[in-house]
Amino acid sequence: MSFDAKEAYGHLIEGRLDKAEEAAHQALKDDPKDIEALQLLALCQHHGGHFLKAVEVLGQAIALSPGNGALYYNRAKAFQGAGRIEEAVADYRKVLELAPGMAAAWNNLGTALAQAGHRAEAADAFRKAYETAGADDGLRFLAAHNLGTRLFLDGLAGPAVSAFQLAAETLHDPVFSQFTNGAFKTVPEADLLTPAREKELLTRIEVAGGSEAPPPMAQSYLETRRQGIGLEGRRLAVLSREFMHLKQDCRKYELTEYLVQSASASGLDVRSFMTDRITSWPDKVNTDPCHDTLLSLFRELQEHPPELALMDGNFLGTAGTLNAELMNELKQAHGFKLAVLVPDTWGSLPFGDYWSQAADVLVTFNPLWRPARRDIPCVCVHVPHDRFSPPPTNVRDIDLSFTGYIANRSLRACTLALLQANGIEIRLGGDDIDIPPLDFDAFRQRLWQTRQTIDFSTRPGGSANVNGRVWEAIGAGCLLHEQANPATEMFLHPWRHYLPFSTAGELMENILLMRRHPGLCARIAKQGRDWIREAYPDGAFWERIFQAALKGNR
Repeated sequence: MSFDAKEAYGHLIEGRLDKAEEAAHQALKDDPKDIEALQLLALCQHHGGHFLKAVEVLGQAIALSPGNGALYYNRAKAFQGAGRIEEAVADYRKVLELAPGMAAAWNNLGTALAQAGHRAEAADAFRKAYETAGADDGLRFLAAHNLGTRLFLDGLAGPAVSAFQLAAETLHDPVFSQFTNGAFKTVPEADLLTPAREKELLTRIEVAGGSEAPPPMAQSYLETRRQGIGLEGRRLAVLSREFMHLKQDCRKYELTEYLVQSASASGLDVRSFMTDRITSWPDKVNTDPCHDTLLSLFRELQEHPPELALMDGNFLGTAGTLNAELMNELKQAHGFKLAVLVPDTWGSLPFGDYWSQAADVLVTFNPLWRPARRDIPCVCVHVPHDRFSPPPTNVRDIDLSFTGYIANRSLRACTLALLQANGIEIRLGGDDIDIPPLDFDAFRQRLWQTRQTIDFSTRPGGSANVNGRVWEAIGAGCLLHEQANPATEMFLHPWRHYLPFSTAGELMENILLMRRHPGLCARIAKQGRDWIREAYPDGAFWERIFQAALKGNR
């Protein structure tokens, strides 16, 4: 091989795609038939979001080495990324002809078959992945989890629970194990919520209804409203990617539209600036197809300078170093401030550290989150919720719903399967293969129809977050079952504004309790809705951001 593979792949692993790609091109100049260099180049294209370019390069490599299973495997993944699922299935089958015991290929084949609508074959592939994974507990867990999800989505809750139990026994994931502890069995409803336990929960709710000091964030909001800088006529620009939705799970409405309407209703003079439908994260903006689009956006910003520009953190996916520098130049020339709305995936986004150097304030939905750079003001806000207020004639004819992404979410899929296996029916909506996505109006209507809804707030690794669903569900007048976490308690009182749960068993108890006491269910839902309308109105969202950016308040 004509290049240092270890060094080149090190660049790839650490995210230096430009250096890894440069090494691959140099090696191919020396030897155009270098398989390793072709594979590295394809991986660079894949990681950069250029899936079809990766497919093309891997096709060249396969022509040179048709018996190399790794090439077919990587091309199958690239086909999946490009949405060409049947071709991905064909390549995974070729891999398994060459290496029948490759568990990762069986698992990926199952995912591709599910995407293609071949449900039974998908389940069989996940079973084969589990059988061939050997001592690889991580892969066995993934295969068992995928099998459980597949069976659950096919309406087979009992077998799904058995598969999830295999997953729990395979890999000790503290969050997963604690959450599902003792729940892998079906029991009569009378045993799910005993009279003694019912009395204990009712007492807890009554105690929570007594007088307490407001949560910390409510006090912070009171101070914001006392200072009241006034929003009427202030100039705001909202920057976002056109295709990027608030897609924490399934809500198919655009973040930009949502924020713009909220800002306008609060009296702001607001303009929105959106890039085109760009799916790749460029390594060098001046060589990326999105460069012209971004420059056009910045020109518009220059022609209509705001007092404050709010940049959706997901916009970072289309912006690199050169754009952060350009943003600083525009800020200095026109005297506006930049607020960056931090998504919960901040740590995984490239250029995040660099963009934080251009920000005047970071905006988060999580009161426990702190930026790595403590010299940057950080303000915590709620999610605007006024648009979810139900109409006066609203009828709630759905007892329990869950709306969200299920695949690759072990807690969610397992818990929902456990509920259904124990006779607790749920109306599902989401963004999975088998569950059609809901647009904004349909999602809002679903919440208006629902008496009880479920939210899972804990991210992989156990980190908590305050989801937008908390505000949307409570704002819509639902009784919210929220996975217990300290971040939510900074805004709301548990047992008074929502019902917390720490395990699947607790969730089942709480749901049955609300079914037995519908008047109490409606009371808690109303208390939650009245509270957020009083303590966290939409206008306060914008007041906090403007105050933090223009006055330097944290």
